[in-house]
Amino acid sequence: MEGLGVGRIVHYNPGADQPCHAAIVTKVVRKDEGMVNLTTFYPGGGTRDCHMVFADAGMTSADVGAPETPLVLYTSGTWHWPERE
Repeated sequence: MEGLGVGRIVHYNPGADQPCHAAIVTKVVRKDEGMVNLTTFYPGGGTRDCHMVFADAGMTSADVGAPETPLVLYTSGTWHWPERE
């Protein structure tokens, strides 16, 4: 995935009917699949570390052969590049 790297700002979408939040890529896990670790920033000042998050392309952990009880935590939700105004 072109342009993807540690320190890039992205938007994290935790799920349907929820607003996106600003996030920073803290680790690129699988660049070709857009899988990253993020630190997400919430409007109230809190943060959350999100692990193994996929780019918003309809992929899930099952699409890359993740076990049903994974050894690593796959965070629900997806990320995407910020919209340009």
